Amino acid sequence: MQRTIPILLLSLVATHAQAAAPSSGENLRVVFDFKGLLKVPQVGDQLRQAVETAMAPEARQQLKAAGIDLFRSLETMEMRGRVDSGQPDPRQMVILVKGRFKKAAANKMLASQQSVLKAKKAGRHTLWLDEKGQGMVIIDNRHFLAGHELGMRSQIKKGLKAKPLSSFLRGAHLAVDLGLPKSVRDQIRQREPQNPGAEIEKVMVRATITSKRDLELKAQIRCTTPSAAQGLSMMASMAVSNMTTQAPPPIARALRSLVLRPQGKVLGLSLSLSESELQAITTMAQQQMPGPRPGQGRPARPATKR
Repeated sequence: MQRTIPILLLSLVATHAQAAAPSSGENLRVVFDFKGLLKVPQVGDQLRQAVETAMAPEARQQLKAAGIDLFRSLETMEMRGRVDSGQPDPRQMVILVKGRFKKAAANKMLASQQSVLKAKKAGRHTLWLDEKGQGMVIIDNRHFLAGHELGMRSQIKKGLKAKPLSSFLRGAHLAVDLGLPKSVRDQIRQREPQNPGAEIEKVMVRATITSKRDLELKAQIRCTTPSAAQGLSMMASMAVSNMTTQAPPPIARALRSLVLRPQGKVLGLSLSLSESELQAITTMAQQQMPGPRPGQGRPARPATKR
């Protein structure tokens, strides 16, 4: 089967986990600023090259037919969903893509895939779904959704509305906002009464690549009480100290740059990595991967004796 744009988009939300009963409300948002990252010197070129290399010719043709130029059309990709009882509900997890599209051309392209996608109406919108209920819908010339039918219908019903990101997360190339429901905290507390995770109410993480290609990571962890935030800070500090003594030099240098700042119920974390440190960590990770390493060919055959 040819790799088409609909199939590629469905793979973003596909999961092998068993679907839980649908829950109301969202407590997970992950926002990727595609357009902003493209503007970072050299990093944008690398991202552009990686996407072009990974894209199948069929996918490139379908994007063109749908009037979509990835590097001019896409602005942000946002995953929304619900995490309850420690597991995300795959039927409520959706991806909202914002940019500039041609709704008519995109729907025409999707209609050409009727061998794998079936049309269903959701008000004035058309859902394009596979046999498992996964699919996508073109909302307008600025937005489209990908996900399960239940999640997409829920988003359409509320008009794609969501609370604005907090000021802490705005402007990041990658932003994560996760609220931990009481049900999740109770489960952690039952399994491990002393686990500090049982006292975490909310986690926000932001990652930004600077113009010098350094990585800046920051997080805010809100706990149930100030004492819980202090305890979490002490445990994290001890864990980092132990890891630093055993970690390889690139990892150890990164861990030493970690700063912990408990303030009231909130534990703040910050970590900054230079481009050279990032390259060292990436190289080390590649060296630990199984299989031939970049630049290595097959081992030479031993010379045969005559």
